[in-house]
Amino acid sequence: MQNMYEGLYIPLTDEQIDKYLERIEMPRPEKLDKEYLDKLVLNHQTHVVFENIDVCDYDRPISLNTADLYNKIVERKRGGYCFELNGLFIKLLQGLGYEAWSSPCRGIMGSIEMPGAVMHRGNTVRIDGKLYFCDVGYGGPMPPGAIEFVDGVRQVVDGETFWFEAHREYWWLMKRMTKGTSESGMLGAYDPNTINEVKEVDVMLMSPQKWEAADFVLPNETCSMGETAIFKNRHMVSLRTPTGSKGLNDEVFTIIENGVRTRTPITKDEIPGLLKEHFNITPEQ
Repeated sequence: MQNMYEGLYIPLTDEQIDKYLERIEMPRPEKLDKEYLDKLVLNHQTHVVFENIDVCDYDRPISLNTADLYNKIVERKRGGYCFELNGLFIKLLQGLGYEAWSSPCRGIMGSIEMPGAVMHRGNTVRIDGKLYFCDVGYGGPMPPGAIEFVDGVRQVVDGETFWFEAHREYWWLMKRMTKGTSESGMLGAYDPNTINEVKEVDVMLMSPQKWEAADFVLPNETCSMGETAIFKNRHMVSLRTPTGSKGLNDEVFTIIENGVRTRTPITKDEIPGLLKEHFNITPEQ
């Protein structure tokens, strides 16, 4: 009898790994260390778009099978959201030889004591006995590299400061430092009028627990299927750039460059053109 989840556990072949690395313009590693992992995460964030076009525009079911994720993200050069992007990225990490696994994450939803359900998929990597969190599939401000699970130690990666605070047993609160106005997006913009105002911002709850690939099937369906699904009713598209980020929703196209945020009101009719011009996404993909 065939296991209905069998396709979730198929590893990437060496040929697929090479094409995946080519997709994000990364060489094979000389050493499986944190430095290479940081570069891998950053390059992934700048080459693969966070997007929900299949769900929002076409009501397409989202498969988490390895073959389907590889076809969409590598062969067709599309993006996806956390269950897709981190779902394939963990296969890359494991295929390269990292000790890595998928981990659950929770939204804070306005109260750290009453967090939301597990609706995000992250990655945990063990290097030299230390545990690190890394993420290539979050549409908001995620670290451009790996952050160690250690209480209260501020860590700077590619000029951005993130850290963890122990919250409850098995759970950690990720925090980040911003200046000026903090808004959703790959990078927080600096408001020139409040450039010296430093803020600590709660990002999300993470756990280094190991979850099986099958554990994310139902959360993925909750986020993508049905009229109330979070990815169903609103475009969510973002991409880190070398100098900032760019993103769009149904009302505004945003570019952040060197800390300066430019917001341009848009209509839904403009979205296909913006997707093609700025994110290299077309319906034919």
